[in-house]
Amino acid sequence: MGASTLDSTSGQRIRHFVGVESSKQLAFIDDLQRLGLSRTVDLPENTGKSSVLQAITEISFPVESALCTRFPIKISFRQTPGASTSVQAEIIPGKTTQYDEELIERTKDFRFTSSELTISVMADIIQEATDRIFGDEGKADQTLSDAILRIERSGPNEMHWTIVDLPGNPTDNAKIAKDLVRSFLENERNIVLWVVDDTDIERHKSLELFEEIPGLQSRTIGVLTKCDRKQETSDNWMVKLLKNEPSTENHLDQGWFGLRNRKPKEAHISDQERDQNESDLFEKPEWASVRKSQTGIKVLMDHIDKARRSRIQESMPKIIKEIRELKKLGEKGDTPAAQRSYAMQFCNYLQKMADSALRGRYQDIPLNNPNVMLRFRVNQRLDIFQKTMADGDGIEPNLRFHLIEDALQYLAESGVSPEYWVEFIAHNDGADLYSRIYNESKVCRGTNLPGTISPEVEEKIFREQSAHWRDIAFDLVNDIKTLVKECYDIFLNLAIPEARARGEVIAMTSKTQEIWDTEVDAALGELIDDHQKRPLITLHPYLLGESQNFDRNLSEQIKQFRQIAKAKKYPGSIQAGIRDRRRRGQAHISLEMNQIFHVRKRLELYYMIANNRFIDNVAMQVIERHGLGPKCPLLAFDTDFSSNLSDEDLQRIAGEDESVTRMRERLNKDRSSYKQALVQWDRIRYF
Repeated sequence: MGASTLDSTSGQRIRHFVGVESSKQLAFIDDLQRLGLSRTVDLPENTGKSSVLQAITEISFPVESALCTRFPIKISFRQTPGASTSVQAEIIPGKTTQYDEELIERTKDFRFTSSELTISVMADIIQEATDRIFGDEGKADQTLSDAILRIERSGPNEMHWTIVDLPGNPTDNAKIAKDLVRSFLENERNIVLWVVDDTDIERHKSLELFEEIPGLQSRTIGVLTKCDRKQETSDNWMVKLLKNEPSTENHLDQGWFGLRNRKPKEAHISDQERDQNESDLFEKPEWASVRKSQTGIKVLMDHIDKARRSRIQESMPKIIKEIRELKKLGEKGDTPAAQRSYAMQFCNYLQKMADSALRGRYQDIPLNNPNVMLRFRVNQRLDIFQKTMADGDGIEPNLRFHLIEDALQYLAESGVSPEYWVEFIAHNDGADLYSRIYNESKVCRGTNLPGTISPEVEEKIFREQSAHWRDIAFDLVNDIKTLVKECYDIFLNLAIPEARARGEVIAMTSKTQEIWDTEVDAALGELIDDHQKRPLITLHPYLLGESQNFDRNLSEQIKQFRQIAKAKKYPGSIQAGIRDRRRRGQAHISLEMNQIFHVRKRLELYYMIANNRFIDNVAMQVIERHGLGPKCPLLAFDTDFSSNLSDEDLQRIAGEDESVTRMRERLNKDRSSYKQALVQWDRIRYF
């Protein structure tokens, strides 16, 4: 671990830290920290190990033991007008210690001021902070705390940025340390320095956090310290780590950087000498395979500088949004009027987002999440529904519509006279649609005249052909319900940040959602019953027109296919002509066979009409009218619903329990801070 430098760093700009672009935005982030908004808004920071932070800042961090610190130490640098440099320190309770009344009492008057930040000043600050946080006598059962020691150094030569030194992972307090470190690492806006050396092996437990915290690996910068000890190792693991090849076990998107820390005997040397020693080290042959862009403090600082600015630019819009949302929470909810106002507020917000999602105006929704693109997702699912309904694969094989021309060719080539085709297909025993029509005509024969087919045949076969529509349609409806609920859950979290109030709204609208769910299924069930239980009815002129065309062309088609079949069987025009004369007068099919052909054609025409009608009716009457209609969860909590809430209901939704009351009191105190922050943002937003 690096030793500390003896010379003072008061009033000096951090070495190798250019910090030019977006400086006003960086100052804005620092001002938010200063205003105390970090208690409610996660702000970007850099987190890492003491020795590396010391090399970066030339500020001496505690290095007396393997456990560098017992609490987070946050150091902020601020550029201020004037000629002098000042140092201030304060203790900020963490998420756990903010409820520790004894700690708050011990730390409330902790204020430390100085004109410089030397080794001795740093030691005094940390020692006094330790006494205040843990008590004068200390606590044997508490070796770590989430209370934060915040040290600020300001002056004309400083740059705006913040770093945090976090406790390590000691084996005797592994869980406590891990939870504390995790609370900082989970902030997706923070850049993390993962520091390892040749002896601090327990730090490798950080690998567990990469698996547990999404996105952590992509914003982590690896730092390998004590590279001057490479010759003492038995292999080239340091070189392999710095090369950061994608196949390596500890590969990081941000890369690994090698450093040489000061040795104890070099505590007196200047920063320039320290840098030169580091440069000389990496010029040695054993480091030849490592790129120069991966070694040295200057290279590391350049990378940190670029990474933090990129992170700031990405974070800024969301930070401002969070501040605006927190500003809204300043209103008290202790009267029916205030509670109704609160309910109307998130009701209007919900309705605005719901309308945008249903109309496809996603630019009005303050969240980049594909699940809020409801209209797009519904249309996608309807397209799949339409294609599935139209392909006909769901029809039973013996009921499918094959080309009539194929049937005529088959019958013509069978050698059977057309007037006996009925007997021929009767032997197929329902294996195809024609045979099935014949069989059903016998079963359903009632008072209809000989040679005709009962209308019940068409109804019965059509219902079997369309039986699979039910499953396809219910799959669609269930998927649409899921899309709606996913979108609704997101909007609820946006409109009602407070979990308790959100839970009450969900409970109050659950009955409406159950009704919606039931009515959607009932509407689809009724539509399916119309096709399965009611007579086959259509006024579409397509059926009559195509039926007439088929009737006119059937005889000619039979004649053509018989001639083709004869030509194949009796090659040569002479033989074909002789056979044709011998069999003249046998080209007519029976009345019953003619009826079978017409029933088959009408079934095909009606199926096409009914299929398209069913698709449209499901889309319009079921999905639009009911699935996305007034009782849709997205629209359930509307102005009528909220205006009819009783005072008791309002208390359940917008009333405050003790924890919410404390939160609102604190937010009310910070109201002026929010206003200042938003004013500052309006000034610097275009830089």
